[in-house]
Amino acid sequence: MSKIYKIVFIVLITLFISNIKVFAVNTTCTYEEKANLNDIAGKITANYKIDETKEKYEFTNPDTGEKSIEEQINTKFIISIYNILDDVYIIQTNDVDSEEVSIHYDEATKGVYTFEANNTSDIIKYTYNIYSNLEGCRGEILKTFVFTKPKINMYSQYGICKGLEDTDFCQKYITEELNLTENGLYEKVQAMQKSTVKVKEKNNKEGISDFIIDNYIYLIIGTIVISGAVVGYIIVKKRRAL
Repeated sequence: MSKIYKIVFIVLITLFISNIKVFAVNTTCTYEEKANLNDIAGKITANYKIDETKEKYEFTNPDTGEKSIEEQINTKFIISIYNILDDVYIIQTNDVDSEEVSIHYDEATKGVYTFEANNTSDIIKYTYNIYSNLEGCRGEILKTFVFTKPKINMYSQYGICKGLEDTDFCQKYITEELNLTENGLYEKVQAMQKSTVKVKEKNNKEGISDFIIDNYIYLIIGTIVISGAVVGYIIVKKRRAL
């Protein structure tokens, strides 16, 4: 009887050890798997597009009480994460609040996960940590990148910015805080306008100089011809007077 117990005990131990070995093999992240995961993670990117829709609303003048139909533009940012595959998952956080979002392949459409951000008054930096979802490598961090959502620049709506939309302090959407007061804005614009006038004056002077240099022979000949004509006219006039 004791011999049977020994055999059963040996069989159980053997099975237990075998299972441990199988488990160890199945939970080992191979070099090829890690390289493939890194390749997948390296292709994941983020981008955004701006969605502006016009909406009419009823406005009541607080002074006269008169009502009118006005139009406003509603802006939102459509943010997309590209190239998500089933072998990875993503944890999204941001620097404005404590929200944490898990992004998996089954939540994406053809590998693209999209969401809307209606916050137009804050520059938001999203941090994306990409983890392995593959058996044996699960939970390993593969890549981290930061994506910045812009905000609307309130100064872009000022009349003084008309025609200066390409400058950093007048463009409509910005990804860095300007740290600029209204007075500072006016000073910058005035300085830019003065600089533009000086550049134009310089270009005009250089244009005249270049014209003279390029045509100096003709100018000399012209001067000689005109001088000769004047001298000839004077001589002829004197002779007639005699």
